Amino acid sequence: MRSRGWSILWMLTFPSLAAAQTVKEVDLVGAWRAEVEHGDSVGNALGTHAWLVLWPDSLWWWGGALHYHTHGGARWRLVGDTLWLGNDYEPYFHPMIQPRIEAIQEKGYGLAAMDMKIIGNREPYDVPDSIYWSKAFRDSVTACSGQGKQCGTWVYKVSKRDQHLYLVRLDSLSRNTRSVATKAVLTRDSLTTCHWLGDCD
Repeated sequence: MRSRGWSILWMLTFPSLAAAQTVKEVDLVGAWRAEVEHGDSVGNALGTHAWLVLWPDSLWWWGGALHYHTHGGARWRLVGDTLWLGNDYEPYFHPMIQPRIEAIQEKGYGLAAMDMKIIGNREPYDVPDSIYWSKAFRDSVTACSGQGKQCGTWVYKVSKRDQHLYLVRLDSLSRNTRSVATKAVLTRDSLTTCHWLGDCD
């Protein structure tokens, strides 16, 4: 009881700091332009710009310098203040992500448009969430569909301040982090000029 009282007092005393740590899934859904920071020279050679879209059905896409493959995606989830970004390129990109981006752009939308007629029209995930997010599966070659260089799980501590999201990679939970951004600052963007291969003007 005493610890709860201290927590309430802390939030009342430092409301801006408390609010910065409160992130919900609705805060993440949409399109983002990112300024990224890498902890290795290979990553830094890519540049500092990346683009992300997080759809409400837990599918996500990225392009640019988030990782040296320049584009990919799979599933995402938010657990507390940690954002889990799965990157299983082979099973998800071509049957799900690429057709979705093309369908959105054919309607003249930017990738920030959440057209549920398009988003709701996708194949079911071939692996259920209960298995997909398990450590045993994530650590297996099965999770990568045999494409070890193009798959991984990147976990970030996420906080929100004003109109920006701040990501800091948690290496203790992430896997296959070579050349993956260690930090990112995300700003909402319509992403009207993005090509599905990850090129944005």
